[in-house]
Amino acid sequence: MAVITISREAGSGGTYIAEKTAEALGYHFADRNTAVAVMEEYGFSRFEAEFDAKSDFRLDQVRSGRERPELQPMVDLLPQISLALASHGNVVILGRGSFSVLGGLSDVLNVRVQAPFGARVKWFMEQQGLTQAEAEALVRERDEVRASFVKSWYGARLDDARLFDLVLDTGKIPPDRAVDWLVQMARLLESAKNGPGRTTRSLQVDPALVATVSRQLGCETAHR
Repeated sequence: MAVITISREAGSGGTYIAEKTAEALGYHFADRNTAVAVMEEYGFSRFEAEFDAKSDFRLDQVRSGRERPELQPMVDLLPQISLALASHGNVVILGRGSFSVLGGLSDVLNVRVQAPFGARVKWFMEQQGLTQAEAEALVRERDEVRASFVKSWYGARLDDARLFDLVLDTGKIPPDRAVDWLVQMARLLESAKNGPGRTTRSLQVDPALVATVSRQLGCETAHR
């Protein structure tokens, strides 16, 4: 089994790459809807609003209860959802910091997809019929929300290339070629089941959470 996490800049084609990679591999696809659904099962209906908002809290302050204590249960649960997805296996996880939770596992490939600002603006203009000014504002807003979310919820930086195994620039690499590369790399990870280092098999995750995640994926059988 293998796991791929994909973090992306808005308008870079990262969502397309993630979906097509999962489809080509026959893997499960997990995105914001998966995380929101699991959070809602645990009673955290406010998570979706937090997911889309610009976060400005300090992680250590929330965990200590000194800042926004209502967020502490969600802050604790979110990385566990990523761990449960990885424990299930054969999954492509799109967005919101999974790379920072699963870094260092030898059967996980952490990918960052980016593109030049102008190319991303053009994508939104074409796809959503926006003016250039509107598209520029939207790209900047999306970038700020995603960067602040990862920084606040995980204490990580999206612009730190050291946190990723592979950084793809779709301004130079066509998305379909990127999909081909990721499929090949996933197959290599699958064939190296007994390779060095810690793997997802070593993860200790609450069985109830694993069952909830498996139910959201529509698959009760873990790929281990």
